[in-house]
Amino acid sequence: MADDATRSPFERPPTEDSTSHPIETWQLTPTNSRLLRGLLYASWTISGGFVVLLATLSAFLALEGAVPSRAGSMPGLTVVVVVALVVTLAGFGWLLTRLVRCRHGRTFLRLRAPEPSDPTRSVVEHAPIRSLVAFAGVGAVIHAGGFALVLSLERSSFWYLLPVGAVYAILVAVRWWLPTASRLTDDVLVVTSFPHEGAAGSRWFGTLETTLEIDRASIQRVRARSLGETTLVWLDRGRSASVVAAVPPSVRDRLEG
Repeated sequence: MADDATRSPFERPPTEDSTSHPIETWQLTPTNSRLLRGLLYASWTISGGFVVLLATLSAFLALEGAVPSRAGSMPGLTVVVVVALVVTLAGFGWLLTRLVRCRHGRTFLRLRAPEPSDPTRSVVEHAPIRSLVAFAGVGAVIHAGGFALVLSLERSSFWYLLPVGAVYAILVAVRWWLPTASRLTDDVLVVTSFPHEGAAGSRWFGTLETTLEIDRASIQRVRARSLGETTLVWLDRGRSASVVAAVPPSVRDRLEG
């Protein structure tokens, strides 16, 4: 529901020449938006899958060397691969759990795996560890199958890496630059992507914040597509550049009204 959208702790006070009071403020994150949660899981499946694949390969080589007699046959290789994957996923889950439970670990995760729509928390803090481990495992299996396919066709591994890398780049770009924290007044719509935490520049990502103030009178047409409790709006401003933002359905209704 739109009324359940979390109030944004990152909103800036109205500018000095503005007398309008906010009609509505919101901050969409993977916790309260299935669209952002889907983007998180999709990008994590790709990136976490590569990490797990490399770790599984290392575990496989170690296990194969430890049990050469069993690893010689195809059934034996399959068993070693499965064991290596299980061991890797268990270790991956244990590591993430340890990081989330300690203050320094959470700080490390926010630097290495920040959640663009909520800089006060990391990607890992926005999703259950079991889900992240499961998606990383699925990603590892998909990557292994993709590499096996292109190698069986006698193609370079880049035939798999390039399209997957392009998809990952698109997912990351959308997650980082789609405005999800915003404020609406009678006269102005303020949209923000990757809002900073506290004072500007207090963290490295403070310089990445993009905020745009849109005069509501300049909006000539509003196109919207609802995705559950999140609505993507395309604001046509004539000669000015169009703006795409994620908003609660109630805000779409106000913009269209």
